[in-house]
Amino acid sequence: MAIQIRDGGFLENRMLTIEPRGVRVLQTVAFGRGQFVPFEQIDYVLLAGNGLLSIQYGREVFKIQTSSLNKKHAAAIRALLDGVQRNAAAPPVLPAGG
Repeated sequence: MAIQIRDGGFLENRMLTIEPRGVRVLQTVAFGRGQFVPFEQIDYVLLAGNGLLSIQYGREVFKIQTSSLNKKHAAAIRALLDGVQRNAAAPPVLPAGG
């Protein structure tokens, strides 16, 4: 089941959908298209004190405003973090003595 967060105004809209294998991000200024990002391609997730959620994948950064009082937002953030942690690449193993 996908969990969705929407944020936006008159001309600009943002949408984040948490899916089983990754996230779908959409940012529109009048017209736009979504992009699917697998969990393993997400480099960083930052949640600022004011509720601004930032997701970095490659050179792209997607930002969306969230609310700690909104249960749907909290569930989406939890699912995002779980997915990223579950699919994180294992750190490299260095040979002993080398």
